[in-house]
Amino acid sequence: MIFPILRTALGLNKHPLSGTSKNLSHIQRKGQAGKPIGERDKARNKRIASPRARVEHIFASLAQMGGKTIRSIGLARAQFGLTIKSAVYNLKRMSSLLEMA
Repeated sequence: MIFPILRTALGLNKHPLSGTSKNLSHIQRKGQAGKPIGERDKARNKRIASPRARVEHIFASLAQMGGKTIRSIGLARAQFGLTIKSAVYNLKRMSSLLEMA
C-alpha cells in the first residue's frame, strides 16, 4: 500500500488518460423542444454510435446463444464454453459476410 502523500510525490495520482485525446465524452447530444441539434452534433452522434452499435450487436447475438452464463465447474471449462460461443459467432458472421460479397 502506498500512502496518499507518497503517491502524490511520485506522481501516481494522475489519471492515465489525462492530457490525451482519449479523454473524450462518449455521450451523445440530443436536442430540446424547439431547438434541434445541428449538423456538427449529428455527425458527432453518428461517430459515437457506429462502434457502439457494432459492439452491442455482438453482445446481443451472444445473448441469443444463451448469454454469458456458463453452467460448468472450473474456470478452464467456463473459458472453453465462452471460446466456443465466440467461435460460433465468428463463423456466423463470416458466412454472412461471404454471402454479401
